[in-house]
Amino acid sequence: MINDFWKEISHKGSPLVEDVNIKDKKFVTFLYKEVEPVDNVVVILGPAGLDYERNKMIKLSSTNIWYRSYLVSKDAKFQYLISPNDPLTYPIDILPDYKKNAEREANFKIDPLNKFPYPTNNPIVSTVGISKADLVFQNNPLKGTYEEFPLWSNFVKNERKVSLYIPKNTNVNNEVSILTILDGELNPDYIPVLNLIDRLIEAKKIEPIVVVLIGNVDQREKEMGCNIQFTKFLSE
Repeated sequence: MINDFWKEISHKGSPLVEDVNIKDKKFVTFLYKEVEPVDNVVVILGPAGLDYERNKMIKLSSTNIWYRSYLVSKDAKFQYLISPNDPLTYPIDILPDYKKNAEREANFKIDPLNKFPYPTNNPIVSTVGISKADLVFQNNPLKGTYEEFPLWSNFVKNERKVSLYIPKNTNVNNEVSILTILDGELNPDYIPVLNLIDRLIEAKKIEPIVVVLIGNVDQREKEMGCNIQFTKFLSE
């Protein structure tokens, strides 16, 4: 019976998504197939967030099935990862130790039974609620003007790539808001920020806004770990 269950999940894909008798909600159950003994399995991101201790999966007795269920919005779209044998340390407690933080993140895995990994060419996350069109969204041509340039900072004593995007019909001679995005190199292959901005403006969900993408310089944890000098760099 257990083998039949995993055969069905392999065909349908994970997680299980079920309708419930609650308006605009659905039930999502994440699954992990234990091949070798593990002490715990944790759901990362999505409805779980980053509270590892609270989001441990439960193992069904006398089986190799681990699971964790969540009630989410019916139209929810999100990414997630699985962490077997997680140390269960709260993120803020491990953040100052950059080496341990990197080792922990190296243990995060995509769900091998998920049918919609992202990106399609080199997956780093599993997804829920995403369509095939969403998976290639970043291939859409941008409608505004895009520029890249190097920027030196005296605060953090390094140079990085910064990208500036001005959407179509944005009048920069008038007052205009600026959206600053970190991890700029993730656009567009992993997080197509600029394509999303174009879509939101076209749908009249937001006003035209200038976007600045800030790149990393191989010390992400150090710079973003409550670093006042990096904060000054961003603000000034």
